[in-house]
Amino acid sequence: MIFGSRLFLFYESALPGIWNKRSILWLSPLSDNLFLQAKEFKVNKLKMTLIGLTILSAASARTVAQGAKYAGAGVQAVHEIQVTLRKYEFSPSSLRVRKGERVKLVMAAADHDHGFKLDDFDINQKIPKGTTVVVEFTADKASTFQFRCSNVCGIGHRNMKGILVVEE
Repeated sequence: MIFGSRLFLFYESALPGIWNKRSILWLSPLSDNLFLQAKEFKVNKLKMTLIGLTILSAASARTVAQGAKYAGAGVQAVHEIQVTLRKYEFSPSSLRVRKGERVKLVMAAADHDHGFKLDDFDINQKIPKGTTVVVEFTADKASTFQFRCSNVCGIGHRNMKGILVVEE
């Protein structure tokens, strides 16, 4: 291998009765002459293995740290909220999330066919009686938004409302 003006040669030798030695022959030019000086470093296999493992573990730790740093950037946590729709009310009627969160509403209509309309996020979903419907969206605007039942469900239908608070 050549690095800059130095040439490194790697070789192994095995002498009877002596543990295998790995040597590095280092050749470098002596001033402007064409003569080369040679130095030999004797290093046993155990030391070479330990040095290699140390370098590998340091590089691996750095790679894992960088991976962990960027892992959170692409994956959003989902804020799941269970909502029950029954007799002119949403339970809970006030929902709180943070801006930028992925929101998953798991809605169950207990007594009648209902609907869920959230105009500011273009959501209008029918929830038939006895079923559970999932609505997902990203809360990308901060404010307080009103949602309401969008399926006529009886006398108190007009009062079936709730609020979504998206906080900064």
